[in-house]
Amino acid sequence: MLSFFRINDPYRLLGLLILFFIVSLPVFLFSPGPTWQELNSFIVGEKINQGLRPYVELIDSTPLLTQWMYGAFNWISGQNITLRHSLALLILFFQAGYIGLVFINRKAYTETTYIPSVLFCLLCCVSFDVISITGTLLASGFLLLAVNSIFREIEFREPNDSSLVKSGVYLGLASLAVFSYVIFFFAAILILAFFTRSSLRRQFLFVIGFSLPHALLLSYYYLLDQQSDLLNYFYKANLFADERVFQNTKTLLILSSVPIAYFAISFFSLNRATRLTNYQSQLLQAMFIWLLAGVVHLFFTRSLRPQSLLPLFPPLSFLLTHFLLSINRKRFAEIHIWVFTIGILLTSYLVRNNFFFEAGYSGMIVKESSPTLVDKRILILGDDYSPYMKNQLATGFSEWAIYKKVFEEPDYYENILIVNNQFALEKPEVIIDPNNLFAAFFRHLPELEKQYHKKGNVYYINEVNGAN
Repeated sequence: MLSFFRINDPYRLLGLLILFFIVSLPVFLFSPGPTWQELNSFIVGEKINQGLRPYVELIDSTPLLTQWMYGAFNWISGQNITLRHSLALLILFFQAGYIGLVFINRKAYTETTYIPSVLFCLLCCVSFDVISITGTLLASGFLLLAVNSIFREIEFREPNDSSLVKSGVYLGLASLAVFSYVIFFFAAILILAFFTRSSLRRQFLFVIGFSLPHALLLSYYYLLDQQSDLLNYFYKANLFADERVFQNTKTLLILSSVPIAYFAISFFSLNRATRLTNYQSQLLQAMFIWLLAGVVHLFFTRSLRPQSLLPLFPPLSFLLTHFLLSINRKRFAEIHIWVFTIGILLTSYLVRNNFFFEAGYSGMIVKESSPTLVDKRILILGDDYSPYMKNQLATGFSEWAIYKKVFEEPDYYENILIVNNQFALEKPEVIIDPNNLFAAFFRHLPELEKQYHKKGNVYYINEVNGAN
């Protein structure tokens, strides 16, 4: 396998697509079901397609570019999981091919090869949820564009202001897809400071490039006099809202055990006298900083799951390729790539089948909801979103962690106004209220009380009134 992809032939990418499809077959054949992140993409995408304005009518902290992406894929594929996984696989394949071309064009190795693309695809098989449509997939694409621009800066060492601004813009766009990717902005500043002739003026241009997407977003909401909604439901929410840990550390470490082992081997191997030019050594050090930024990002992400490892895959592919190319005997290098492949597929299989104690995907998978509630427009005043799998969200109250303060403080006029405006958009047919929060609004909104009756902890709209 290694000898096949070691040759610089663009047609080898077709072979890579076939290989990627084969090793990812378990994702399609044995998928444990939709994840909570995918359910969120269904909910947000549907409301975006209905025309709700992010952060004003749609109360959700998902970054803007990711909301738009969810809307696009909801229009393309609906809730068809197989089609979504297929599209995600194609996107990851194009990212893998782009990585290979970037490293070839930037002369990152002593020979031109597509081995980084192969390693990236193999790393994407550490867990089934990596091959899914989420904001992480979109943000990783912007990170790759930024890496290419940063490599260009290191390679030429001549002032190229447009390239520097582009790097900042790409990282700014990445943070508008996954907010915690702001971490890579600081990593890029370190790389530019250490490995390029970056003056204070040029560093300032990079900061301007990064700030530009955010400045445009803030300006747009300011012109609509809705900047407070943007600040509360996007910036403050992503900075201060609670983290949702979908996967424990033990599971992530088991899934990453093979890449971690090979990283350790390659790290010590590369410490020996490797035949690299000064420029290639600088690229190697830059990617090591990028890798550290990816690890730090895991401590700040609001949604910890195996796909959170995706930003680590490009620098890992870069470092492991150096290791494989440094092996003089091709037979040994071939053995290593097969051990790496089998090890990743085996650990993924064992975790998926609960082989390890307290390690598995139970926290990530949406559990079956009540079969009696189907095809209804509902609102859930709690953090169990599973009923949305067979129903549709009514109103724009999408993320409980964000809008729970509205229902926990019913005496504030602003909260009453928010509830009234949301119910004016669309009245739920069913309101699931496990903590009995909704009743407090009836004394402020008596007309709303007339339209619902309660059974247990569930409100049903009166058939006489119907649903707007």
